Amino acid sequence: MKNRNILIVVGIVIILIIAGWWWFSQNQITPSPTPSTTQSQTPSFFPVGAIKDAIQNIITTTANNLQEIIPGERNEIETGDQPIEQIIAEPVADYGFITYQSTSTLFYIEQNTGYIFVMASNTPVRLSNKSIPRIKEVKTAENNSRYYFYISSLDEQNDLIWQKGELLKATSSELALTAMAGNIKALEVSSKGDQVFVLKEVDGTSLGQIMNINLEVPTTVFISPFTEWVVEWVSDTKISFQTKPSSGVNGSIYLLDVKDKSFTPVITNIPGLMTIFSNENNFIYSSSNNGEIISYVKKIKVNDFYNLPNKIITNKCGKIKNDLFICGIPTILPNLNYPDAWYQGLISFNDQIWMMNLIKNTTSLIDGLNLNNLDIINIKNNNQFIYFQNKIDGSLWSFDLTNFDF
Repeated sequence: MKNRNILIVVGIVIILIIAGWWWFSQNQITPSPTPSTTQSQTPSFFPVGAIKDAIQNIITTTANNLQEIIPGERNEIETGDQPIEQIIAEPVADYGFITYQSTSTLFYIEQNTGYIFVMASNTPVRLSNKSIPRIKEVKTAENNSRYYFYISSLDEQNDLIWQKGELLKATSSELALTAMAGNIKALEVSSKGDQVFVLKEVDGTSLGQIMNINLEVPTTVFISPFTEWVVEWVSDTKISFQTKPSSGVNGSIYLLDVKDKSFTPVITNIPGLMTIFSNENNFIYSSSNNGEIISYVKKIKVNDFYNLPNKIITNKCGKIKNDLFICGIPTILPNLNYPDAWYQGLISFNDQIWMMNLIKNTTSLIDGLNLNNLDIINIKNNNQFIYFQNKIDGSLWSFDLTNFDF
């Protein structure tokens, strides 16, 4: 923002100098011209009206600090002093939010120990003393009496396994673990937190079932001969299915309606397809091929899409609310195969933080200081703070949203 203000001041000075030169040249004492019936065909180089409009435009822009001098220029939003804060310096396996002492509260799982902690009044309080090694991710649900943690981790053979952890809210110490089926490929909790979707591989096919949060009363809603899916519960009734992203490999997205079990293609045959949904109607997606990333917003209802000016790896984005996203955008994106090179740890990034508004079709830089060498992943929010991890070291960070008018 400071750089922009400097440019505005410089622009005003330059225009005033030019305006003064024009005014002086127009007001010098010169012989009266010979009357002519033919008007000059050469227009004034700097018409007074144009100069006045330009100066007024700059003054207006400076006053409200929102409008653009150049059409199409992206907004930079002032964030205040040090809006980004490190919450946990040690590696975190995953994190989320649970109701603790009647308040939605941040919890996290230590990577090294597998212990579950909750941040109570900005102080870590250990909820469980059960060590779980090599955790990959955690999904959560809860009822009045207990928390449910659906935990994926790697076994000694590096195979993915799932366990259900139950923690009584009254005691919050002994995490009861139950091994889940060994054929689980993916698990998602509904947006309301009252159901769980489990995708299993059975006899070479995918079987998708919806259960209650205690993983009981399964209802089969999906069967497919294809087994490698990335799933996301995008609304109360819709679950997205995406083929696993890889540079240059054509990918597709489908939507499953859990009520009528319809399975509808959304987009197909996009090389290096990466996506993140806002809701069942709008989503961001990127195409990656030969090191080149192109990003779009797709609007399903009106069957339309538009290009984004940023090159986005969608795993570096998180939804604030419907149609409003925060994304970590690399300052430098070398020509490599994405997202593969990033997944494999062949490259890490130093990200700026951008906001994407899918309704207004705008992108805004909200933090570009790049002082912390952050490779942003796993973005989540509780309507007051954005949280994310640094892929480089697994640390957990926060970004204050309270000063933004959404």
